[in-house]
Amino acid sequence: MRHRRPKLQRQVGWLGWRLLSRTVLGLAFLLVLGPFVPVAISAFDSGLPGEQGFQGFTIDWFSIALTRPDFQSGLIVSVKVAGGAAAVALLIGVASAFAMTRGPRWARGATFAGFVMSPVVIPQFLISLAMLQLLSVMGVRLGIAGLIAVHGAFISPFVVRAISASLADQGGVYEWAAMSLGADRLKVLRTVTLPLIRPALGAAVIIAFTLSFVNVPLSLFLAPSGARTLPIIMFQELEFSLSPVLAALAVLLAIPITGAVLFIERIFKVRVLT
Repeated sequence: MRHRRPKLQRQVGWLGWRLLSRTVLGLAFLLVLGPFVPVAISAFDSGLPGEQGFQGFTIDWFSIALTRPDFQSGLIVSVKVAGGAAAVALLIGVASAFAMTRGPRWARGATFAGFVMSPVVIPQFLISLAMLQLLSVMGVRLGIAGLIAVHGAFISPFVVRAISASLADQGGVYEWAAMSLGADRLKVLRTVTLPLIRPALGAAVIIAFTLSFVNVPLSLFLAPSGARTLPIIMFQELEFSLSPVLAALAVLLAIPITGAVLFIERIFKVRVLT
């Protein structure tokens, strides 16, 4: 006689909790993304700043944003800084994550973790001001390389979180199995550990690049006068006027950033938006 499998019973209040969590998540998305809606509308509005209502559809602001020399030079500087900072953050983050999950007892404690994650806790303007004063006392002029180093140190905790979570999830079982079969540590790292954490590595690089690219406080204090990043140029122009060109540029920047996040979720199976 065949026995029927019992149906799974949902806990009392499960549906209500799910509706509440989805509502809170939706409100959070609305709070974060809602202000972008009028910016996107003004990017396609043919009216000048100060005119009431939508005057007409146009894409002229996008062509202006793409052809302005200061925007082009700022984009090049931002890409260089963000790319270099992502590489620095990846080196620091991977090493710290391995120490926190595979290292000695003192490295796996709360003290070392607090030290590694401290750049997130300290306000950015304090980091910038302290670095600026230190370099001024030492008589050192901070260039692009120094800005890359500061950006990399600041965004490294986000890489540490992504990599350490991936290392903790896989638990080292496969690594011990490979070493028990005769593989040395370097081969285990190359053939077992890195392939297992590849999704986290890809996600960490994209997140680090994005965080460095859009950073304003660190760059505002430490960027050389002749090499301003794109967010600084936009911020300084906002002090004088709310130009539709800036709205068009914001839309142009939002498209690749959103695409990168969707790429992380689709290819690397790392959930960022939901």
